Amino acid sequence: MTVSVQHLVASRRMNYYAFLLVIIGTLGYVSNRAKAGSALISGVACGGVSLMCSYLMYRGVPYSATLTVVVLVLLDGVFGWRAFLAWSAFLSGQHEKIVPAGLTSAMFALTLYVLPTVLAAAKQKSKKTN
Repeated sequence: MTVSVQHLVASRRMNYYAFLLVIIGTLGYVSNRAKAGSALISGVACGGVSLMCSYLMYRGVPYSATLTVVVLVLLDGVFGWRAFLAWSAFLSGQHEKIVPAGLTSAMFALTLYVLPTVLAAAKQKSKKTN
């Protein structure tokens, strides 16, 4: 099976994305070890799922790009909601929430950056199979 260039580009971008999610989760944990254990767990878990999606696209598994789009949309919804809650808490006077707000906003923006590349790969695959 031949893997398209678009799938390879999306797979590589997902590798970087997964790595950055783990880094951001680690930064969240380091910033507040007492309260941010979930940041490390969610960073590693989301990075692991993203890495699996990347591998599936790299191998040319049918509908892997579509699956990755679904995963990215779900993650972006979670990151957006968590960023909104953190910024709301910060603006209401909980100034210790600045780091979680910034990190979850970075995860949200990073997901928005990766999504168009994976969408293009998903559209190309659907055109090829029709």
